[in-house]
Amino acid sequence: MPAEERKRREKGDVTPVEGKRRPDKVGQNYAVGRKLGRGSFGTIYSVVDHESGEELAVKVEKRKMRHSMLEQEAKVIKLLEGAEGIPRLHYFAMENDNTVMVIELLGPSLEDLFCSRDRRFSVKTIAMIAEQVITRLEWVHSNSYVHRDIKPENFLIGRGSAANLIYLIDYGLAKLYCDPKTQQHVAYKVNKSLTGTARYASVQAHLGAEHGRRDDLEAVGYMLLYFLRGRLPWQGYHGTSKEEKYARILENKRTIPTEVLCEGKPDAFIKYMRYCQSLNFDSKPDYRYLRRLFTDLIEEDGSADGPLFDWWLPALNSRTTEGTAESRGDNRTCHSSLTRGPTLGNTEFAENGSRKPPNSEEGQMQRRNPFACLCSRGCPR
Repeated sequence: MPAEERKRREKGDVTPVEGKRRPDKVGQNYAVGRKLGRGSFGTIYSVVDHESGEELAVKVEKRKMRHSMLEQEAKVIKLLEGAEGIPRLHYFAMENDNTVMVIELLGPSLEDLFCSRDRRFSVKTIAMIAEQVITRLEWVHSNSYVHRDIKPENFLIGRGSAANLIYLIDYGLAKLYCDPKTQQHVAYKVNKSLTGTARYASVQAHLGAEHGRRDDLEAVGYMLLYFLRGRLPWQGYHGTSKEEKYARILENKRTIPTEVLCEGKPDAFIKYMRYCQSLNFDSKPDYRYLRRLFTDLIEEDGSADGPLFDWWLPALNSRTTEGTAESRGDNRTCHSSLTRGPTLGNTEFAENGSRKPPNSEEGQMQRRNPFACLCSRGCPR
């Protein structure tokens, strides 16, 4: 692949389908409905499978590039599907001027849910998120890939009976880190451009190093700290160029001690970050150890709520919610559609925790885009 085209891919410079060019039908079975939003590499619509009646999502990319991001994503999902927390691929094809991928429709993203909870998650919920996210990455890594774009917008909850599962999506930037047959690790390289989202990227990724398993896990650490604190110190940075902005973010990540980032928080988060940053480029992470850091936290909590995420609990007064004291200083507006809480099958939950009929005024909620966080369009990166 030419270097210029590869850089365009990694920066998300792909033309999505817009307006009247929306296809009316995909394949033989899928009728295209309303627009759900835009992802990094395409436009997303709802579709209905005529045979089963199931509502799904289709991601549509204009065929302007020799190497389709959707083709890469479909390839990786096909390899990974079957495990918990991996969306099901229903259909992939190149039709007319479009590349299309029909995939399982999921619930809201962790970013959406964070916004809906006044940017506050309890330590227990963050630990429960960590446990599942580490497991998802262990599965991806065991199949010879690194994800390379870890962020809250790329983790979505399931629907119906899978509502307590966290799914990892958006594999357009995923890349092999070792030979699938020989398990030979790729060579260490430098002078590479930053891939993924700068806010959560590892220090080594900022420095231009080839992406390894450690970098996915370190990015998870920054995501957990984001949930823990309400915001990260380098959020909202601007510069005369993207390079200047990235340099400022890197400087903060290198100079602010982990102990300061985790001040007043459980030691598990410090241990997690220290472990990830101690790994060599080709080291195999001890996923069990990392999970145990957070399962211990969950067990120590011992709350009467049991294994429930915060978003399933009644809304709490912001002054009594545990967790993100720093979030009071974050003036960013979250334009989330989650005004009533997430759906669970055909049942929705009102703010007092009671169930509402799905078609009632209070029970209505816009279905969320399974590929992109629409509430964070204005988020500083």
